[in-house]
Amino acid sequence: EEDIKQGTNPRDLKLRLAKEIVSLYHGKEAGEAAEHAFIETFSQGKVPENIQTIHTEAGKMLVDVIVSVGAATSKTDARRKIEQGGVEINGKKVELWSQLIETEHDGAVVKVGKKDFFRIAF
Repeated sequence: EEDIKQGTNPRDLKLRLAKEIVSLYHGKEAGEAAEHAFIETFSQGKVPENIQTIHTEAGKMLVDVIVSVGAATSKTDARRKIEQGGVEINGKKVELWSQLIETEHDGAVVKVGKKDFFRIAF
């Protein structure tokens, strides 16, 4: 409470608390690694290093792939995320919910929301 009264950003306090909890249960190195990954992913907008690779075929609808990886609970949820601008392929927003996975997407990184990432492979 004192830190907040002195003007410390609550996000910084949450980050410190999370690091301490991870360090307590998994060791100091794991805590520092988690902090580093959080800063890179959420503060700097970088793609995490160890993302899941999804093997699919060309012509499949993106909404189906999003649901299959668990980044959406249903096709309707995936469609809503796309329509609200929450889905990107290689940093470019997907504008059509009917987007198909094409051969040019081989190796592409898909971002759904703030924290779900996966790579497309054929």
